[in-house]
Amino acid sequence: MFTLEQKAASPIAAENIYHLAYRVPNLLDSMAALSKSLGATWAAPFETEGEFEKPGGGVDKAHLRIAYSLQGPPFIELIEHVGGSPGSIFAEPPGGVHHIGVYAERWRDETARLVGLGFVHELNGSGLAFVRDPVLGVRYEIVSFRGRDFLDNILSGEMGKLRPLHERA
Repeated sequence: MFTLEQKAASPIAAENIYHLAYRVPNLLDSMAALSKSLGATWAAPFETEGEFEKPGGGVDKAHLRIAYSLQGPPFIELIEHVGGSPGSIFAEPPGGVHHIGVYAERWRDETARLVGLGFVHELNGSGLAFVRDPVLGVRYEIVSFRGRDFLDNILSGEMGKLRPLHERA
């Protein structure tokens, strides 16, 4: 349980963590591996083209294949980078946690608060931002609470129907 002082200092409380994202070399193989080892089941995976603004100017484009576990929160998000901008944060080598997804009531204010604490502001998207903790090296995806509908579309399988996976080359 958090004290009032901790909650005031951290508007994105630990209870708002809703997913852990991992960069993987092959989405379908990784889904199968986690199904076998952890018994994870999955919403229909999907493929998407993301375009994110860099705070200092420029764009980070990423062609991604994504899957979410049906167990959660916190859910497991698997991300396979298929292509996009050189140096994209999504093109980092697979392995380990890519980011922790957290909901925030006011994502822009929360991003500013964390940047004021020394976090590195990496990207902005539609209703979200990516920031990195300079001490731990952990990246957070700060998502507006309004983004819950997007997660519902993923977990219901609608996103997989709208944006199905394409054959890998």
